[in-house]
Amino acid sequence: MPNNEVRVRFVIDEGDAVTVRSLRFEGNTHVSDSDIRDFMRTSETGFFSFISSNDTFNQDYFDEDLIRIQALYYDRGYLTVKVGTPRIALTADRKHIDISVPIEEGPRFRIGRLKVEEVGEDGNAIEPLGGRRVVREMIDTNPGEWYSRVIFAEGIQSINMHYRDRGYAKARIVPQSQLDLKKHLAHITVQVERGPPITIERINITGNSRTRDKVIRREFRITEGELYNQTLVERSKARVTALGYFDRVDVSEQDGSAPNLMVLNVEVSERSTGQFNVGAGFSSIESFIFQGQIQQQNFLGLGHSFALQLQISGIRQLVQFQYIEPYLFDTEWTGIVEAFATIRQFQDFTRESQGGALTVGHPVLHDNLRLYLRYRFENVDISSRTGGFFGAGGNAVGLGLLKQLPLANLFRSGITSSARLSLQWDSRDNRIYPRNGVYASASTEVSDSFLGSANVFQRNEGFFRIYKEIWGPFVFKMNTELGIVTSRLTSGVPIFERYFLGGIFNVRGFPLNSLGPRAGIPNSNDPSAIPSSVGVAIGGNMQFFYNMEVEFDIVPPIGLKGVVYTDGGNAWNLEPALAIPADGNDRTNDPRGGPSPFKLRHSWGFGVRWISPLGPLRFEWGFPFAPRSYEDSGRFDFTIGNFF
Repeated sequence: MPNNEVRVRFVIDEGDAVTVRSLRFEGNTHVSDSDIRDFMRTSETGFFSFISSNDTFNQDYFDEDLIRIQALYYDRGYLTVKVGTPRIALTADRKHIDISVPIEEGPRFRIGRLKVEEVGEDGNAIEPLGGRRVVREMIDTNPGEWYSRVIFAEGIQSINMHYRDRGYAKARIVPQSQLDLKKHLAHITVQVERGPPITIERINITGNSRTRDKVIRREFRITEGELYNQTLVERSKARVTALGYFDRVDVSEQDGSAPNLMVLNVEVSERSTGQFNVGAGFSSIESFIFQGQIQQQNFLGLGHSFALQLQISGIRQLVQFQYIEPYLFDTEWTGIVEAFATIRQFQDFTRESQGGALTVGHPVLHDNLRLYLRYRFENVDISSRTGGFFGAGGNAVGLGLLKQLPLANLFRSGITSSARLSLQWDSRDNRIYPRNGVYASASTEVSDSFLGSANVFQRNEGFFRIYKEIWGPFVFKMNTELGIVTSRLTSGVPIFERYFLGGIFNVRGFPLNSLGPRAGIPNSNDPSAIPSSVGVAIGGNMQFFYNMEVEFDIVPPIGLKGVVYTDGGNAWNLEPALAIPADGNDRTNDPRGGPSPFKLRHSWGFGVRWISPLGPLRFEWGFPFAPRSYEDSGRFDFTIGNFF
């Protein structure tokens, strides 16, 4: 170049990333190659390598693996192990590498003397907090046993928690070891310096631009002015996370204005808590179906929840509103208000109802356990047919034909006045998008004349849901639900209080509300008419169903997930008055048949879920096992909102 300058250009041909063809170890006589490989992130090329890509060589991962190998030996008592410099050889085609790691295991050590002591500010020994024996027993090993680094780490963590839970947040636990190379013994001394008791000076909350401070503070189990307690701090963080309002909740510690004071800094990252659910479809009875729901889990940043639901079809219209105040009047009481109005169009009449419900709840024995009492009032009115939004549908069954069945209680006007008592356990790590925890409930509802009710029944229900991270991005979810509703009256349970299963909201892969007892009804009033082999679903007064699925991330930054699942369930009739089967050869649908695990209907499927700005979208394909003649071999369903 001019002026005695030189331009230098580097031309780099990166080539393909090399993979690990072989991973060998030398000198490991007491720990097998497979045990070491299982402990490493780097792995050899195998059949499933195209999925995990762990066989692609990564220098940072491999450097970490060398530390992991050393930790593995420490955990087995080889305290003088030496992991040498690996030899890495590139193959002739420059596509693979062979790795050889030299290891000098050395002798295996047992525990010699094991002592836990505490020293005061002057350096002299003092009695440990709670007693020497209590603190010593937190290390679950004894002299003569093989040394294990993991056991000691867990013991030191237990001792640290023991002191921090009692206010000594700055306690120092220092393990000291002395090796006897001749006898192969490790003499261990764990020294504790408790320091001063620490008081919470302030709790600072940042990142909550929409959520009020008090919504976060009321979930804390520790307050300003109290002694520090590690367990309560961790429980507080878990409770704030479980609200579902935040993508991230971090709690850090900071020195206060004095040596015995501490500041807790709580940093949150808010997420969208609103959902807009909408769905549409067609039914041979209901014609066009539209349903929508608007829900806000953190209304005005107050931690209140409200939901407005709308359903419109050819024979049904529903509007429902619900408002939840989890801390009623700033107390531990929960208050829930509901209001609804429905219109159900039949062939020759209309069922119209309006009502509402009030619920109060309070924790019992534990923060995760709550007792709820709910009162529901509903006025049901039966009148002449008024016509639906989109018509009744060509295959609707007329009133005259339905009267051939003992379903007179369906056409009774009156009041349903009921009280329900339920006990609920909720340990989910996130109430909107849980990945770990249990959510369960058991309830009893009574509707009887002493409550001013014309409809008489008793309902017992329960559900159990578990969420568990199984590996990496995979989360296992299981839901089981059981319910039974009975009546002391000979007229039986009103059909609008019975169970109808099938569809994307319970047993996927089947048409909506198609499972359970079906009654054979002729298509005309002709006494010689043959009942339909398909029949009409009349609902059951007992139900059981389960859902099992594995959910996994596909593109985490945009909230795209995949799911594979299997469902099963059915509804049964226990009332002898309803004994007109649609098909005598199909005992799973026979109204006379009682509950049995051999009468469950099963399905499997897969789907895609997207946490969109409008809420969670669900696109799912379902396939029944052994579908009936009137059922499709597979079906696609779409809706917006979480499943369970």
